[in-house]
Amino acid sequence: MTSLSRQTMLQQLFIEERVRSGGSSGIKQVRSAEGGTRPYHFASTSSRDSPVFHEHPDRENTVGLGELVVVMNGVEFRTRHNDYKLKMPSKTSKQYGAVEDIPLPDVPASVLQQHTVDEQISEMQEYFKAFHQQNVTHRDYKPYFKPVMCYLEGGWTTEAALKDLYESDTHHIDATSWDDLQEKIRFSSAAGTGSPHSDYAFLPRTITNVTEDGEPEFGNWNYRIACHPVETALELKDFKPVDDLAVRMANNLTMTQYANHQEARFYLTPDISFAYQEKTQTGSFAEKRYLHGKLDEIMFEIPGKDNYPGYLEDNNFERLKHRVETKNKTVLNVARYHRHYRSFQSDASGLLIRNRGFSDPAMYVAATSNPEIAKSAAKDCHNERGKGLVCKYYEARYTYAVPLEIIWLTPLHKWNPYNIHSSSGVNVPSLHQRNGGLDAAHAYNGTSSGYFFRTPVDFYSKFDGQHLVEEVGVLDAHGNVSSRFICLLSFQYSFTVVHTNSCSPPLHSKTIHHIINKA
Repeated sequence: MTSLSRQTMLQQLFIEERVRSGGSSGIKQVRSAEGGTRPYHFASTSSRDSPVFHEHPDRENTVGLGELVVVMNGVEFRTRHNDYKLKMPSKTSKQYGAVEDIPLPDVPASVLQQHTVDEQISEMQEYFKAFHQQNVTHRDYKPYFKPVMCYLEGGWTTEAALKDLYESDTHHIDATSWDDLQEKIRFSSAAGTGSPHSDYAFLPRTITNVTEDGEPEFGNWNYRIACHPVETALELKDFKPVDDLAVRMANNLTMTQYANHQEARFYLTPDISFAYQEKTQTGSFAEKRYLHGKLDEIMFEIPGKDNYPGYLEDNNFERLKHRVETKNKTVLNVARYHRHYRSFQSDASGLLIRNRGFSDPAMYVAATSNPEIAKSAAKDCHNERGKGLVCKYYEARYTYAVPLEIIWLTPLHKWNPYNIHSSSGVNVPSLHQRNGGLDAAHAYNGTSSGYFFRTPVDFYSKFDGQHLVEEVGVLDAHGNVSSRFICLLSFQYSFTVVHTNSCSPPLHSKTIHHIINKA
């Protein structure tokens, strides 16, 4: 039984090694609903009009993200419908899974100092105009438009109970246990059907270790989506479109139209960018080889499962790991996400710098001390002069991450010009058959996290010259009806790493998703 258990564990390793050599970590497939006569009519890592990246503008701090097939360090899995909340790892606790709210930008003082709502609207529009033009002399928008990096993180867990690792108002894994989830996936895959609410996820199980007495130890793969306030200097000109022919051909788009399309994909500059184009809100930069770029800087700000207080060093195989971008010997904090390291002792190939993945340039790794993540271990033995056979034992726990999207938070998060009451009860605004009508009997009674309507409709109608989204009515503090748009909370520049072995916003009423192909 011990031998069979070990062979089962090695079969999982064989599968992971095959997947690792097939491409980098990242998104492999989005849900497909249609096909056609040409390859670009079929969904792959993107589609003609995919619902994967989408909006939930009526919900507070909720980001729309559908189901994904993802590869991370050779492990292939499928998520549920995600729709995640803007949460970040804890700044004070190393507790497994501890999170806190993302800090939201304040409303500019020059907006709040206006005497009427119309004047506030006009002044707020000037800040959005400055952001659109990237013009700090018109209004200093930078303190009020803050980028956050949202990322997908996964690892083998030791937890016996199945649970969601991140918060969503609208979706959760629809299963009572790991076995229940796996049986539902087996049935839905065989029957070609699925959860009505898209709440099944394929999360594999493996044997992570076999003890000396032959007892197998199991690990279950689980993932979460979290976000991090970006500290690295970042501007819209740092994004450049990748020509995705599948999307462009399917939608008959020019490159300018494509840059404004929801399925557009973008590169992120390695260092210096220039030539900002207001029409597409993108820039340009030189094509070149590079080791450590702006994306690496941003990802290294993000902690693994030890959260922001975490600090760990890696001296496995007697090679202390150092940062690659510093000229002096700076020890690498491996509790932060990184994809390469420097050792000041060369290997057999004479290399001082190595990627964490053998051929995976998009895999970000972080170590953790939390026992909820399964450990990996190795015994390294060598004959040493005068000592004979000397063995050293190494063990560590790792999680992996890929970047998903950068979201610019805006002053609309906190702006409440009509002082609309907010209720802690999610459904309170819709009680007594209130549906957002424009009369006092049917207007929503205030707002809540599930009915988050606070932005005046005139902010958009005056800005765009037309109504682009459904208007709803909300009662203010005096019982008067104030018409609202469905509130737009942020502008998203989402990008993902694509699992493949080939190289491959303007202020609209919807968010614009910018995807970087890192494969």
